[in-house]
Amino acid sequence: MHEPKGRYLAPTGPRGFIGDLVHFAHKIPSAPVSRAFDVSALAGPRVRHPLRPSWSCLFMKAYALVGAEHSPLRRSYLEFPWPRIYEHPYMNCALAIERQYLGEDGVFVGLFRAPERQTLVQLQEALLGYKNRPLDEVGFFRQALRFSRVPRPVRRFLWWSTLNISGFKRCKRFGTFGLSSYGALGAEQIHPISPLTTTLTFG
Repeated sequence: MHEPKGRYLAPTGPRGFIGDLVHFAHKIPSAPVSRAFDVSALAGPRVRHPLRPSWSCLFMKAYALVGAEHSPLRRSYLEFPWPRIYEHPYMNCALAIERQYLGEDGVFVGLFRAPERQTLVQLQEALLGYKNRPLDEVGFFRQALRFSRVPRPVRRFLWWSTLNISGFKRCKRFGTFGLSSYGALGAEQIHPISPLTTTLTFG
């Protein structure tokens, strides 16, 4: 009998995006820090809120408020044309969001500009838009899918140039911090990697 063989599959757009992200994240030294704290006091007000804001929005808002007060959290290291540090005037959050794409689960990134200046209602409404609107109606998702069709050498160069030449464009397109969570799966991410200065994860 012939042994069954597998099949080859072309990477989907979201997989290509994550592959590029991990490629550049591996170039950044990282040191994970963990802290446990009690958020039970938020549980009641959260449930009673008409929109019931997600924990992602609560953590996003809280971390953005901290970043607004502590400028190192708004800084990025750029290496071209000379090594320097850029400080953004406000926080931008890059939130990992799972969506269906071509019959598979795919990870997309939703960008929230200045969460510290937005209400929880505004953040929750933006999150629901990222989760529920058709992919081609969400600008960041549409751009990511279109970008994934570019040959990999060109993509990698564009990633590198965006991360290293203009601090403003870097923070506008990639954010000042990342946010992700495996809490819905009952799991915790031990060592998240990212090309950004900090990434907050909770579970």
